[in-house]
Amino acid sequence: MFVDPSIHYDPHAERRNAAAALRTRRALVRSRRLHRWAERSARLAILLDRRAGDGRPALNLSAVNRLSSAA
Repeated sequence: MFVDPSIHYDPHAERRNAAAALRTRRALVRSRRLHRWAERSARLAILLDRRAGDGRPALNLSAVNRLSSAA
């Protein structure tokens, strides 16, 4: 049985496949970025709680800014 390839040929399949792969890659990058941001935010919250409990009046703002802006 012979199947005519012109009937089943999809000229946009490769473009759609590439676009889907790009969307998947972007979603993975976004997910990793959000996970890193959540971890840094949690570390910052722990740091601030520890500093508040120690009764230290001076806060190392450079460390806080570095942690908060790294996300």
